[in-house]
Amino acid sequence: MPVIRYKPASLPPNSAYRHLFVVHLNDDTANIKKTEKEINIMTENFKLKNLYKVSSVIAFTLGIMFIIPAIGFIISIIWPDLNSGWYSLFQTNWLIVIFKLHSGLINIQDNPLHGLNILDLILLSLFSIMSFGLNNALRKVNKIWPLIAFALSVITIILFIVTQVAGRSTVMLSVMIFSFVMLRDKTFSKVTVFTGIIAGVFLFVGDLTVGINSNIITILFGIGYVLFTIWFLMIAQKLLLCGNYKKDKECDYSLSETEIKIN
Repeated sequence: MPVIRYKPASLPPNSAYRHLFVVHLNDDTANIKKTEKEINIMTENFKLKNLYKVSSVIAFTLGIMFIIPAIGFIISIIWPDLNSGWYSLFQTNWLIVIFKLHSGLINIQDNPLHGLNILDLILLSLFSIMSFGLNNALRKVNKIWPLIAFALSVITIILFIVTQVAGRSTVMLSVMIFSFVMLRDKTFSKVTVFTGIIAGVFLFVGDLTVGINSNIITILFGIGYVLFTIWFLMIAQKLLLCGNYKKDKECDYSLSETEIKIN
């Protein structure tokens, strides 16, 4: 019996869904439409899974890029001679600078947060890309707030480029918004949720109180920084699971039939 074969270019040749792309010529129109819908769903899900994988890699990269400055800062205290040269480039993200300001290691009058720091710009750009993937992952739970969090990550970059000082604290707001949305989601653990919320609150308060020398604020800001880094690593792990081809019982972000329209 003659058949029609559908071979979407975006699906791998060894895809487990190949059997869906064969429709008998004598099938009625409804069955053909249904098969077309299944093809579109599988194609879009394949794209989403790739997006989750990319977002996972970026989240992991962000976690490492926040760990390195923290290690560099600790080492610079033990061996001050290493606080110069190429090694100092890894100690210049804005959160480390804020921590130094709160602990009294540097002076606010020197305006250390002003300037277009390339490392900060890279971190903000990577965060925005990761936010796009996280927005797609959480849109089944809430379509508005994840989108707002992603929009804030884009606004952050624009503000920082224009003012060379403002906007970076918006990252913490995005993290808090994403984490609050995760409260209604069964995929992300409560540990991930509260890690993001606590980290966002501690870091945001510390950012707003720059210039105040306080041991309490310094300690809370340091704790927030550690939790902030851990949050990225936990997000990376879960997004990687969502990006696997095999069905993950704890991660169901694939599109349903009602979300795909046949043109």
